[in-house]
Amino acid sequence: MHDVFEGLAGTRLRNIREKRIACRYHQLGVCCVLASIYGEKMSDFLYFRIIVTKPNVKQNYWWPLIFEGAHQASFCFQSPLEQKKQGFYYVSQDEACTFQELWKLLYESDEKPLVSFWQKKEKGDDFVCDISLIQENINQWKIDITIEDTQFGKANKENTEQRVISFLYLGLAISELCSYSSIDLCWDEESEIYPLMQIKEEGQEYSLDAQLFHNKLLTWKEFARLNKHIIFVSTPFPIRVGGREGFRYISL
Repeated sequence: MHDVFEGLAGTRLRNIREKRIACRYHQLGVCCVLASIYGEKMSDFLYFRIIVTKPNVKQNYWWPLIFEGAHQASFCFQSPLEQKKQGFYYVSQDEACTFQELWKLLYESDEKPLVSFWQKKEKGDDFVCDISLIQENINQWKIDITIEDTQFGKANKENTEQRVISFLYLGLAISELCSYSSIDLCWDEESEIYPLMQIKEEGQEYSLDAQLFHNKLLTWKEFARLNKHIIFVSTPFPIRVGGREGFRYISL
């Protein structure tokens, strides 16, 4: 099994520092240009952001719901790269641990880890998403689900489409369980400039205007229905490749 994932493991190890630095900068609100100062190549990330509101709860209220949503969407913490039923989380560095060890961290400390979730495929086309949970204020929390652009780099059209769909279902499953206040989908926190998702109430009149996305005209396609809301995603859907202005487009 280890040999099967050797290439994937090498890619992950080469990219993991870059990915973690980029995600941490986003979480801390630090300008990503700092990474270039220190010679780090920045990756780009597709964000599924969930805002949830509930007063007087701690992070251990949300993580069981996040794990259950991940399970419903066929993601798990255990990594195919590890032989000891371990997965990865990141605080100040990447740590491999068992599920029980991670659970202890979540319940007994104030650490805010970035946790990796894997979707395993029979043909070895596994891929990973990362989830963070940040408290915005006394009543509000932010759940960021991210997938790195390099996860799409060598995937063929069919696999790319399936990865995006799986990523969206992961976000929707967690959104529903956590009783979302709002959800957004975007590349690298461009939600205000280039939102890739719109939500409309069932039974209400609405209009959906096409948007110009990096010189490409995108329209909207119904993707799912959730809690009396209709979820629309951009079509064709943009996938970041080869630099910050490079995209290819797929149909979902």
